[in-house]
Amino acid sequence: AELLELVDVVNRELPDASGFYIVDTFGEMRPNDMSRILNLVDHNLISTMPLGFHSHNNLQLSYSNAMAMLQFPTTRERMLDCSIMGMGKGAGNLNTEILLEHLNIFYGKKYNIPPLLEVMDKVINQLHEEYYWGYAPEYYLSSTYHCTPSYASHFYNKHMLPIDQVGELLGMLAEEKKISFDRSYAEEVYRKY
Repeated sequence: AELLELVDVVNRELPDASGFYIVDTFGEMRPNDMSRILNLVDHNLISTMPLGFHSHNNLQLSYSNAMAMLQFPTTRERMLDCSIMGMGKGAGNLNTEILLEHLNIFYGKKYNIPPLLEVMDKVINQLHEEYYWGYAPEYYLSSTYHCTPSYASHFYNKHMLPIDQVGELLGMLAEEKKISFDRSYAEEVYRKY
């Protein structure tokens, strides 16, 4: 119901927007979620507005969700956010090089991938060593507990807890606090634990 209300507001207040984005904030969407949301949005959003998707790869489903969007039967223009080597905070995002290869093979595109690999080799690999992103158990847990990964990182890194205890702490978070990280609240939960 909230999604349909948002679509209605966009239709009325922002009909000339460049697009309507679906964002997998906690990296917990699965392809069936993607299909359900795409159906709701596609059938209710003004017909001229493009659809976009920004994923977080906590459950390693960015690619499969992107495929669900590409295969969704619509006449709308589509936008998929991606980054070289999936670069992004926490678990990262959809990998540009993998997406472009798919588009080349299955959609007749002619994207030149070797320059991306060169950027990975000369720049991104060094950044990745310093600012790690990618799959980690704490990001998986943040998705399963439907909360921002900042809580999982906080508990795992600050207090050096075993991963099962991080899960227990995430299970203690109040629903209204899960969407946005609150350091003092996190510390309060930790002390109670």
